[in-house]
Amino acid sequence: MKDKRLQVKGIKTFKGREGVGLNATLYFDGKKVCEVMDSADGGEMDYHWIKPSWEDEVEAYVKTLTPRLASVNIRAGFVLDEKREERPDLRCPKCGSAKVFEVLGGRLHGDLYCEPCNELLEFVGNTLDSFVNDWVDEAETEKAWKRACKTKTLFRRAGDPAERVHQVGIAFTPANKAAILKKWPDVVEWINERYAA
Repeated sequence: MKDKRLQVKGIKTFKGREGVGLNATLYFDGKKVCEVMDSADGGEMDYHWIKPSWEDEVEAYVKTLTPRLASVNIRAGFVLDEKREERPDLRCPKCGSAKVFEVLGGRLHGDLYCEPCNELLEFVGNTLDSFVNDWVDEAETEKAWKRACKTKTLFRRAGDPAERVHQVGIAFTPANKAAILKKWPDVVEWINERYAA
């Protein structure tokens, strides 16, 4: 998710009446362009642009980013009887597979689904709100992982989707790392190593 041109910094989250709220600063090409606030009261995200012209420039840039997909957690086995077309340009957000298809007939015409997951997918879109929310979600995940790494061992195994991380309730030491590799030799990343001092 991390983008080089557009970045969200200084993220502070809090509990609001209707979910999690946030305050953050948006930077574009290294320049501070606006303050972002979501008060978590059911309303829209607020953007306070330093220069009004930057809003159009940033919005135009966000539209050029690769559209994201999200699983809607609805089984899609019934679409197998419909005409469909493979979409090699898309990957499933849940399993990472490129076996994403677009339905070309029936009442689900135009819908997407992942064959391995057998689930319908939807475009989240290329909006500034979705970009900021993704960045904040990623930052919150990193914060939780960093906290967990103080007492647990976190790792990824080959074939895991990007958001899947395994946790073992033992400290990350060379001996424990060797023991985990004995049980799961397909470990491809140790999350603890990201936060090593």
